[in-house]
Amino acid sequence: MEAKNSNNLALLYLLGSSLIRDGQVQKGEVLVDRIISEGGPAEAHLLLGAAEAATYDTTGALGQLGLAIMLDPKLPLAHYLYGKELLATAGSRSEAMKCFREELAIDPNEFGSNLYLGVLLNQEHRFNEVMPYLQRAVEVRPGNAPATLQIAVAQIGMQQFEQAREALEALVKARPTFLAAHVSLATVYYRLHMRQGGDREEAIIRKLSAEAEAQTRAEGESHLPSKAANTSPENAQDTPP
Repeated sequence: MEAKNSNNLALLYLLGSSLIRDGQVQKGEVLVDRIISEGGPAEAHLLLGAAEAATYDTTGALGQLGLAIMLDPKLPLAHYLYGKELLATAGSRSEAMKCFREELAIDPNEFGSNLYLGVLLNQEHRFNEVMPYLQRAVEVRPGNAPATLQIAVAQIGMQQFEQAREALEALVKARPTFLAAHVSLATVYYRLHMRQGGDREEAIIRKLSAEAEAQTRAEGESHLPSKAANTSPENAQDTPP
């Protein structure tokens, strides 16, 4: 589409942001330059911010994304990306949640904002508030594993153990290496006094954890640390004690 519509700034923006979020930063930055030259400053700053985020420069990303929001407060994805970067800084959870809500005011179907709000509300044990966001997330992306896990976490928090068990059993069947799902399922089994199932999940958790540690040792310490390891919903267990 871009080859046939090279002057369409909206299309350039969508393609550039997709490339950057896919890790193809250099290709995305080429489109940033074109957007700047053709008069789309807010979109350009958003793409530059996404590129900074991809290289783990949180300060640079926040600066660029802040400029994008200042130039166009209703620019899609800007508040979401800004909120994600805030989660990488100390003590910015409430501000990040505000950003995700602002994104949803622009686009109620924005998947990431719905999911991150679900994670953060679960972490604060605000289970009565979380379901609309998580249900919207799975409507947008049916079968998404992190969103399904977070729904189960909320169900555990509300003591809806049978519903959580059914969802988690289906999830670990579909994603057998999803460690956080096994952790939550073990919790559910023990809450339901299903000790055999809980012990089985504990054995799987030990096995998966050992495999992950072995892989980390094999890869060494030469790679940059990933912020996603701390902030991604894929890694958030958040099972209530």
